[in-house]
Amino acid sequence: MRIILIRHAETDGNRHRFVGREDLPLNRHGQSQAGWLATALAPHEISRIYASPLERAIATARPTAEAKGLDIIVRPELIEIDFGALQGIPKGEKPFKLRRDHLYEPMPGGESLHDVWQRLEGIADDLFADITAGVMPAVVGHYWSNRLLEARLRGLTFDQAIGKKATYKPANASAHAMTFCRTGAGAVRFVAGAWLGDAQEMA
Repeated sequence: MRIILIRHAETDGNRHRFVGREDLPLNRHGQSQAGWLATALAPHEISRIYASPLERAIATARPTAEAKGLDIIVRPELIEIDFGALQGIPKGEKPFKLRRDHLYEPMPGGESLHDVWQRLEGIADDLFADITAGVMPAVVGHYWSNRLLEARLRGLTFDQAIGKKATYKPANASAHAMTFCRTGAGAVRFVAGAWLGDAQEMA
């Protein structure tokens, strides 16, 4: 029983500014990353693909979906955190610390990290239903949406998810497989996580 979490490939903005909801396309390197990712995932069973509605996530999912003969299922709750009025600010200016300033307090015109945590509850439940039914899903999202979703799937609390000891910090075009097993109560339990192929080194 496995769920694969994929962060979108590179754009011209995500390394340099707080992109958030800005709907940027993949740059040339990002397009290559998406192709490399499809190759890395070729040996792995995937029977359903979910993606954020932003173009960079859909374009990352497309080569893998085409190779597997699957449609991309767009899930709005996978969209990246809304930086609101802070969107587009260069990262070098470091105008705020997200985990310090906006755990529960939304950014002006945007979201808090806890807002993202809450909106991911439904997709997490659906993913558990998928693997219980024998479906092998892949999810293409963003840094914070994936990071918090991974923590939810592991059964962590919100405080654990945003703590400094968190180990899942996805690079562009990275693919991370989460393995689960059934429990005696008929539920599922997280067992282990592993990076797939060389995707983590593609960024």
